[in-house]
Amino acid sequence: MKFERFRSIVEFNKANMNKVTDSIRDFYSSVGIDSDGTILNIPQIVRQEAGKRRFIILEMPLKDKEIGAMLYRSDFWGYIFVNSSLSRGNVNFAMCHEFYHILYGTNIVKQTIELYIGQEYVEDTHEKVANLFSGMMLMPEESFRERYKQFRADSDNNSDLDTICKLMNYFKAPYMAVLIRCYELDLMDASGESLKKLLNNTSETVEATFDRNWLDKDIIRSTSRNDYERLKELVNDFAKKAIEDEILSKGNVERILKNMDKISGEFMEQGSVK
Repeated sequence: MKFERFRSIVEFNKANMNKVTDSIRDFYSSVGIDSDGTILNIPQIVRQEAGKRRFIILEMPLKDKEIGAMLYRSDFWGYIFVNSSLSRGNVNFAMCHEFYHILYGTNIVKQTIELYIGQEYVEDTHEKVANLFSGMMLMPEESFRERYKQFRADSDNNSDLDTICKLMNYFKAPYMAVLIRCYELDLMDASGESLKKLLNNTSETVEATFDRNWLDKDIIRSTSRNDYERLKELVNDFAKKAIEDEILSKGNVERILKNMDKISGEFMEQGSVK
């Protein structure tokens, strides 16, 4: 990410943090959560609450690594297809990002697939707020500040990179989201040279830092989880009832499943559709 774009994102986040904090508190209240300190697994909560709102979250290894997620809503159900070709941290971030759109109905067009691609929505206010919401959900402020202080003190020579990687591992969040969170909370040196160095770190450098600190590298690796067969099971369950109620014929169902296989083959990595 370029230096000026990063600074612009941080400035936007600081200006909108109070509003998003209120939104998150309202959500916590609606699901009976007293404070963010009581949440141990944000993605699990997001999946559960999305389901209550008739949205199913599915992970699939998409060919295009620039796509974080695809969002689709029909008359009955909505679907979030998260790209499991990306790292677990990126999957978690994309999941929370899309959940914001479910909660507040932004950028959801009925029967239209929305692609959230890295550079495309940088000037879209809804997308920037969704990113801010996602970062704040994955990395609650009080806990983040405490862990930052602890990990920085425990890092060699107060290393910024060591601290960021430990935060990534702890909060199961991607590198850039952690870096943005550090700067929007004014935890790191705001000097340009320090930030530019952090922005220029490669994935190989991050992985080496994980190794040096004995951190779990699963968070920076692709899971390639594929929920496609589970999706077909859901369609089959719906189809059985639809056939019984004479809404669909058996031939209709066979064509739907065949089209699903065709579309999935176009979007997903080779060998991922069984």
